[in-house]
Amino acid sequence: MISALKRSVASCLRLGYKACDYGAFYLDRDGDYDKQRKHFTFSFNVPLILGTPKKFEEGLAPLDDFTPQNLATNAPTYGFATLGCVIVSREAVLYGGYEDAFNYSKRDMGSFRLYMPHLPRSRSAHLMGEYTGYCPTPYTKGDKFMLCVTMTGQGLPRPFEDR
Repeated sequence: MISALKRSVASCLRLGYKACDYGAFYLDRDGDYDKQRKHFTFSFNVPLILGTPKKFEEGLAPLDDFTPQNLATNAPTYGFATLGCVIVSREAVLYGGYEDAFNYSKRDMGSFRLYMPHLPRSRSAHLMGEYTGYCPTPYTKGDKFMLCVTMTGQGLPRPFEDR
């Protein structure tokens, strides 16, 4: 049986992305490579059919320990999707009703800096929300759309022998 983590990494690789949480190293020429701080991106990808409302719930665990700092979405307009709950390492970051995903869009005000707890490899992050079925003008009903909710932050990479 293939774990959810292996399926999500495989889907990222199949779509042409690099492994979900590997980003660029901050350069410290005098430091130890394995102890340099690393920038991570960690994304939930929700496939949608425009015009068809859908509730979604996603859960992923990172490959390395990191602390998420920002939350961003690619929602094209207000009323497109709502986020009901974002849970990081068993702590709710967004809760208490639904919030418009466009509030976290780069087109609106940019990514939000939120307090999020440290996310070790042994824990996971969960996203719950709903696509409203709204299809904004540049898009056509029936088209496929990938809603991405991305968390970014810093962490320390594991030694290469542990990977």
